[in-house]
Amino acid sequence: MKNQNLPARTFQSPLVEFVNFNDGTNLNLIRLFKPYANGISFVIQNSTEFNFSSNSIFKTYELAKNQFDSMAKVLKKIKPMRNEGITGN
Repeated sequence: MKNQNLPARTFQSPLVEFVNFNDGTNLNLIRLFKPYANGISFVIQNSTEFNFSSNSIFKTYELAKNQFDSMAKVLKKIKPMRNEGITGN
């Protein structure tokens, strides 16, 4: 999903979890530095060539984490993973 339409504040917000792949693509769970008034606080950024039809913006960490884990599980079966981690942000 190379040209994913994400809020601009995504790219200035802290990374919570990540999965990096050998081809240089990644899957990132990001906590928005400044949440939206409607409660949207988390975003999943997917730079892989695989387009997941699910929503990538979430109001709660639990919803975002569940979707992130599901996407990561699928991608790890398809692509060689370089590393993954939790940043603590």
